[in-house]
Amino acid sequence: MLKRGRHDNETAELIGLIDDAGRGLLAIVNDLLDVTRIDAGRMEIAREPLDITAALTRTVEFWGAQAREKGLDLTVDCTEAEGLPMLMLDAGRVRQIVGNLLSNAIKCTDTGSVVARISAHEGEEGRIDVVISVIDTGPGVPGDVAEAIFSAFEQAPGAASRGGAGLGLFISRRLARIVGGDLTLEPARAKGAHFRLTLSAARVDPEMLKTATPDIDDAQWQGLRILCVDDNDKNRRIAALLLGKLGLDVTLCASGEEALDLCATQPFDVILMDIIMPEMDGLETLRRLRTESDSLNRATPAVALTAKIAPEDIASYLQAGFASVSAKPINVADLASAIARVLVERPRVDA
Repeated sequence: MLKRGRHDNETAELIGLIDDAGRGLLAIVNDLLDVTRIDAGRMEIAREPLDITAALTRTVEFWGAQAREKGLDLTVDCTEAEGLPMLMLDAGRVRQIVGNLLSNAIKCTDTGSVVARISAHEGEEGRIDVVISVIDTGPGVPGDVAEAIFSAFEQAPGAASRGGAGLGLFISRRLARIVGGDLTLEPARAKGAHFRLTLSAARVDPEMLKTATPDIDDAQWQGLRILCVDDNDKNRRIAALLLGKLGLDVTLCASGEEALDLCATQPFDVILMDIIMPEMDGLETLRRLRTESDSLNRATPAVALTAKIAPEDIASYLQAGFASVSAKPINVADLASAIARVLVERPRVDA
């Protein structure tokens, strides 16, 4: 919220440092959780139709600002993958691996360029073999530590001083192998490093593409009535500030009981529901909302807004009747997308 306002240069710089530090800590926590899931054999892969060239381009664009800050030339080359069909892949994990490679390349390169390149060719049994390369002009990786950097908490010489916990490459290689591919480092180069992500994926069945995906840009935000249920007052305050900036009419409440009382008297367009709450959790609150005959919101779509987003957790929320899930800490773009997707086919309520 602070970043959205007007500030003098020094204040803006300090706000940026706070934001960067918070994102850095969050990345480390998420990496540690991924390591735990991998070691426990609980890392699930969700395959879905993916335009991998578009996903690669968007991921490169995301890291563009960091590259420009260092004066680096960050580019993407998809010329060897023109006409590549939609493939069945885990979009989130592909972006995570490529993002780790780009982040490392930008972090370790002081001058020159970073290039992300994709190529594809026919594989066995009608599958498509994809190779994504990330090549930089940094100091490179000495041959004697080329394999060690894929171990947990290991970093290339000189990289530790640039931040991070040494988990990105470990996680990325394990994820690549879980989906049947691999992540390797090309032999030591005179200058720079060249990482190769290889994937093998099935083509998407054309029948799967006949169901149109709702256009989230069709959602009309101004004045939509949103109920936000969360027992933590700070979370409620942050949600109200963020959603208010989008033009939404936000009502806050601190418990499942309070939510049921409000839903009996006021119609809402969507309900944001915390899951872990005392006395009555989000799952029980939604169950009761759906069965109370006098409620004005028995059919109102609900979005689970929670920090518990392991694959098995998300599956249980959807099975319980939640229309979508958005993670904490709140990412405003992800939350807006989750809200838009459950609203596009639902007429707005009258105030």
